[in-house]
Amino acid sequence: MASADIEAIIEIEGPPERVWQVMTDTALAWRWLGAFGFRLKVGQTFVMQPSRRRRETDDLAGAIPCRLEVIDPNRRLRFSWMYPGRPATDVAIALTPIHGGTHVRLTHEGWEAYEDDVDPADMEAALLAIGEAWSEEVLPTLKALVEG
Repeated sequence: MASADIEAIIEIEGPPERVWQVMTDTALAWRWLGAFGFRLKVGQTFVMQPSRRRRETDDLAGAIPCRLEVIDPNRRLRFSWMYPGRPATDVAIALTPIHGGTHVRLTHEGWEAYEDDVDPADMEAALLAIGEAWSEEVLPTLKALVEG
């Protein structure tokens, strides 16, 4: 099975500096990313709560451990994403200025490490669900916070 990287793209009305400010604000990270314990420091560990329902009640059950790996202000943020008991994958968010705003490209890669342990049909379903969460919930929430 050849696992494809996940990619999600959105355009946000606002300069990269404003998108970065919202992306990296400790309080706002909980709202758009579901990140609890997020601090803008390389090596900082935090958890991501993918369930919106659980986030609304500050419930960390099922949260995913993450570690901030790269900080390139106003341009790029990268963190590891470690599903419990599985190899780490990498999430990178790149900001590129465009006319009238910012092009935001999120890539989630490293899925080939799962190929030997996960049934291909299960892997395909998981990648689809994770990709939909990034593109239909996480990035649109970031957009709404920046533009709101």
